[in-house]
Amino acid sequence: MIQTENNTASSITSLLEQAYTLLSRGSLSDALECFQQALRLDFDNQELLFALKCINWWQSSIEQIQYSSASIEFGDALILQWKEFKHSVLYYGAVNSRVMLAFQHFVFTKAHESFTAFSQQHHELDINFKLGQTSKMLGNYQEALEFFSSILPNHKEDPALLAEIADVYDLINESVKAKAFFREAFYINPQKIDLDLLETGTIHRLREKV
Repeated sequence: MIQTENNTASSITSLLEQAYTLLSRGSLSDALECFQQALRLDFDNQELLFALKCINWWQSSIEQIQYSSASIEFGDALILQWKEFKHSVLYYGAVNSRVMLAFQHFVFTKAHESFTAFSQQHHELDINFKLGQTSKMLGNYQEALEFFSSILPNHKEDPALLAEIADVYDLINESVKAKAFFREAFYINPQKIDLDLLETGTIHRLREKV
């Protein structure tokens, strides 16, 4: 009996890992199939039930996006929905951080692909800020810094850009640089900073002082 339970738990863990990998690659339908297989093994697994609520939310939301996946509007729509999603999950009960990270990777992988495809078709338009944001949200911090740094010379007083650079520095534990950029960003105009896409604890401490 114990061996059977261990085998079931191992199978569920394996299926969840497969689903999260598929999400990180941008494959919603294949991830759903893994979740459904896991559900047949355990109807009461809380991580799985939370993941199913999340994937149902995203299936419905993706269907509402009318733009081409190679358009800048598609990526923008995904990011807007991500912000809505983060507020929506608060009503689902306990939030599972591993599930949230998997869906964050899904959203920003798709958005990054969209922005990349758009930039390849429209070389005259600079969307490195958006590419920097998506790179950061995927954990590609050095790449994000490169994108942000490429546009910094012409946008030295853009609080949104300065805050994003600060966020990356904080995420790679360069706290002195992070605090300097955050202070400058908030000094210029805190209203233009997109707090929903800032990841670090430093931003929350600074917000209390503004």
